[in-house]
Amino acid sequence: MKKILFGLIALSVGAFSSCSNDDIEITTTTAPVQDALTISVDLSKFYSGYTFDDTKHNIDQIAEAYRTFNSENEMFIEVRTLIYNKSTEALVDSIVNYVSNTNAVTASKSLLPGDYYAITTLTFATKNKVSYWKLEDKEKISTAKLSPKNRYNKWSILSISTDNFSVTRTQQARVNTIPSPLGTLVYFFFQNFQYIDEASYGIVADNKVRRIALYTQRRADSYNLDPNATSKFNYAKETESGSWYPDKVLEPDDFDDGSWTHFKSNLYSYTYVLEPEQHTTFGLMREGDSGFSGYGEQNTSFTPGTTYLAYWDYFKIGNPYLGVADNNHWNDYQVKMLYEEPYTEWGASLNVVKGQMAAKKYELYSEGDNYLLYYGKYQENASEYDFDNSGKLFAAYIYLDTTISLTSLSNNVAKNSGAEYYGTLDDGTIVYVTSDNKTYILIYEYTFSDGSKTNIVQYGDNMASASPGMVSRRVKPCSRINLNLQQNHKSQYLFQHNLYK
Repeated sequence: MKKILFGLIALSVGAFSSCSNDDIEITTTTAPVQDALTISVDLSKFYSGYTFDDTKHNIDQIAEAYRTFNSENEMFIEVRTLIYNKSTEALVDSIVNYVSNTNAVTASKSLLPGDYYAITTLTFATKNKVSYWKLEDKEKISTAKLSPKNRYNKWSILSISTDNFSVTRTQQARVNTIPSPLGTLVYFFFQNFQYIDEASYGIVADNKVRRIALYTQRRADSYNLDPNATSKFNYAKETESGSWYPDKVLEPDDFDDGSWTHFKSNLYSYTYVLEPEQHTTFGLMREGDSGFSGYGEQNTSFTPGTTYLAYWDYFKIGNPYLGVADNNHWNDYQVKMLYEEPYTEWGASLNVVKGQMAAKKYELYSEGDNYLLYYGKYQENASEYDFDNSGKLFAAYIYLDTTISLTSLSNNVAKNSGAEYYGTLDDGTIVYVTSDNKTYILIYEYTFSDGSKTNIVQYGDNMASASPGMVSRRVKPCSRINLNLQQNHKSQYLFQHNLYK
């Protein structure tokens, strides 16, 4: 009887013990700790470091655009925290907020007891809450990575932080984190981008430059989130060999070898450099080149969270600048006109023209009964006004060095005179006629008796009868242009005064 009683007691104890263990197991595997993690994310370092003072390049617009992203760009800052279990490496939860300011973001999450990583990223997102970064292979911390969707966009900046925390049944975790910028923003500014010359800045021959590039030997295209990863960056396959690779190339999209051949106003662009430590150089790519030209390069080392200036000036082609931007890296030009548009009120008297030129502060060199000759005021050597036998103005001449090409003079005429190209005569004289049909303009080279040369831009009365010594030649319906078969009417005063010797 005692044996049976003790057996029943033992059975009863065993059954109680088993139920108790089952209850504990259920508690530890299915009941998370309420608000086990409270994380506060400080956004203060997201884009503050990209601000600097470079008023000449207007690069402050980058930071200003970041500051006003909510109202003007309808964008968000995506605040994402990924929570990984340290022992299993598995993603157990995430917290995502889209905010329109830079105030701190605080959120709580219930978790099971354990040891965790909290990996927090800050990125810009569109008004539809689509991040500029792609999260890939996120289920395991060992495979999780971020890659920029458009590395050239100024919105593609990234900040990140990694925090360790633990959760127990009796203690919740609180994390205060400040994600720091990971990469670098490069602002490209190309001043006076040209293929041929732009006369108003001086004469520069075509140097065949068609593209400007930021080169790298290894281009990082994604970032590993694993804090224990041997390498935090993954590289584009084409750069694995370590050879020079054009990371960012800028070429004007309206370039056309057949017609677009002279001047493009200042160009700018952006690129996000994911790995600041990479070996990077900045320089030019000549026409036909497929890689680094080895000329005009500038090396630099990047600091995360800053904006760098990649500055290149057509007129100082051997001196590109790649570095922290400030007002010291800028080439100022005293833009000097080729010449001022001459006085072309045909029929005006000599005294009227003389008064007009004095008002414009031109210095008179010589005058006669039927001419006025002035020193050059801009890039011209001299200007001359001729009058017919009745004392009426019928022509004006601008004399320039032959270093200023006829093409440059033609561009200047088209831009400043409201004139339309009519054609080119057999002797090479380029002909323009103003839109009001009142003035013809001839552009040609003249050779003096001693062999020296000058370029001339001649303005004349297109509605007058042929002047003495001139031959009338029709070049446009209902208009007349006065030409001389012997290279037009040329002033004999230039020969006498030897202005070009």
